[in-house]
Amino acid sequence: MRDSVVFLIDVLSENFEKVLGITERFLKSKVISNENDLFTLVFYNSAKTNNEYGFEGVDIAISKDNPSADLIKKNKSLMLYYENQIKEDKHYD
Repeated sequence: MRDSVVFLIDVLSENFEKVLGITERFLKSKVISNENDLFTLVFYNSAKTNNEYGFEGVDIAISKDNPSADLIKKNKSLMLYYENQIKEDKHYD
């Protein structure tokens, strides 16, 4: 059986960093248990718009990808990107 999981993360949430840590742990567990599952990571209230419908503030950062070491690395780089954006970007003030 194959699962599809979508994480919707509010960039402005007080728990933003905690939630990103949860996504990393989730991916690590999926690499071990079932790397055929699909994973999607969507940020909302983002300064970045990246989606096929042009919804403002919605960033589909990872779309329907299989859990892997590369995906875990990408998740970490996204975490750093958004942490820096929140600290530096006036959009989040």
